[in-house]
Amino acid sequence: MEEDVRGAVRYRHRPPNVLHLIKRSVERSPDKVAVKDDSGVSLTYRALWRETERCAAWLKSTWGVDPGDRVALLLSSSVDYVSLFLGVLRCGAVAIPLNTKLAPTELRRVLDCSDPRLLVVAPEYLPKVEEAWPDYPRQKLLVWPGSEPWPDSLKLPKVQEALDPGEDDCAALIFTSGTTGKPKGVILTHGNLVHSVLSYTQVLPLSEEDVTVIAVPLFYVTGLIAQLLFFLALGGTSIIMHRFEENVLLRLIESERVTFIHAVATVFIKMLGASERGRVDLSTLRLAACGGGPVMPKTIADLKTWLPQLDFRPVYGLTETSSPASVMPVDVNTCLERVRSAGRPIPVVDCRVVDEAGQDVPLGEIGELWVRGGVVSPAYYRNPEATAAAHRDGWFATGDLARFDADGFLYIQDRKKDMIIRGGEKVFPSEVEAILTEHPAVIEAAVVGVPDSVYGESVWAFIVPASGNTSSGEELEAWAKKRLARYKVPSTYVFLPELPRSANGKTLRRVLREWAEQGIPTQGATASWRFDP
Repeated sequence: MEEDVRGAVRYRHRPPNVLHLIKRSVERSPDKVAVKDDSGVSLTYRALWRETERCAAWLKSTWGVDPGDRVALLLSSSVDYVSLFLGVLRCGAVAIPLNTKLAPTELRRVLDCSDPRLLVVAPEYLPKVEEAWPDYPRQKLLVWPGSEPWPDSLKLPKVQEALDPGEDDCAALIFTSGTTGKPKGVILTHGNLVHSVLSYTQVLPLSEEDVTVIAVPLFYVTGLIAQLLFFLALGGTSIIMHRFEENVLLRLIESERVTFIHAVATVFIKMLGASERGRVDLSTLRLAACGGGPVMPKTIADLKTWLPQLDFRPVYGLTETSSPASVMPVDVNTCLERVRSAGRPIPVVDCRVVDEAGQDVPLGEIGELWVRGGVVSPAYYRNPEATAAAHRDGWFATGDLARFDADGFLYIQDRKKDMIIRGGEKVFPSEVEAILTEHPAVIEAAVVGVPDSVYGESVWAFIVPASGNTSSGEELEAWAKKRLARYKVPSTYVFLPELPRSANGKTLRRVLREWAEQGIPTQGATASWRFDP
């Protein structure tokens, strides 16, 4: 390990870019399947490297993409997506994976900010682009797949020598999901990607013999970095889902003999409720990682009951940390020890927990989590105000409330903006949600604060009940009152068929607050219950 001039920890022996890590796998296992999608298309490592070389030549010669240019990808996950993404990097250009679920107005804002040299769009998303930006220059728009595939004859001589990005060069520009406000473009350098991938190889017991299924979109860091780039560097095989469907996922795990999956909690909850659950053999699945938000203890326990061989590892990270910041160590039994912990910081991440003045809080107390290290993004793209607000003397202020215990384990309490202040008392939604989901009739719960004229904020709980269950808010109130301080007990329970989510599975608390504040607590709800705690 070594430190840079601002004290951030880095791996001493590291390549300058993520392409070097992938090339090692190409040289080591050229005939092994690198990527395969659920349509049956697959590429070996040798074939993938050849495709990315041809793609890079095509982008440069036909579309004029030069080093430093930005290329946006509005595509569903597939093997072609992988070839295009890596082809952009091999041009020395910057890839912008776009969220396919953005509304036209949101898409326009992202395109306006990033101003890509080229926008590659799938035919099914072309109407959205035309609505978002009807005057977008046609010479900057490529419909893929279309009538202009990259020719077999194109080559890119000496691509390694001629176009070899440095670790400070931007590799990807990923816009945050916007669950708490306006999306921001996160600059991820080649150095960030390298440190992320190397960290996963250090903390997860996986090898080139392993197979992963990517059930989350490739436009987010979990799918793109924590699985795809990690497994390409590892020399393993990645099975890519075009879009998530729980029964398809279970069948893929069985047929492809998948050993590892990294996903958000929603994916695991859906797996538990899948109709194919009792009809498939998932005995090869030995390791799971879960990030993108808290996972309830009940979900972990139910998974272990169903799949006793499964080693479950909570992960904490952000787009701004290129995915990982902390991972549960492999020597800790997640189901029995520190079940609500996000593990320990990865080798190249330092952490602080600070108060409003930026001073370290005493051990065990809750404050805002600040991080620094090789995985941390240097800035937000064209947003100096947001960069200055989040970067403090070499530290990145995550906006998450957290604490450390005496053994160095990290506990994420909640987003700073999600904490509820009721009558001067602090209420952490994740704590209330954990209690509510322990009730056998509750599959999921989301708790938000809603303005209240008496208490400042009141606590609302949005509940997804088990199928066919008729539990009432009164029953859940009694359950919560036995297990929580009275000020933490929700004043309102709203029963929903499902929670509103972003494309990567995060609960959209902002939407729930809007429903409540507009006086419409029954958006798709079957019932609601109110009482005065």
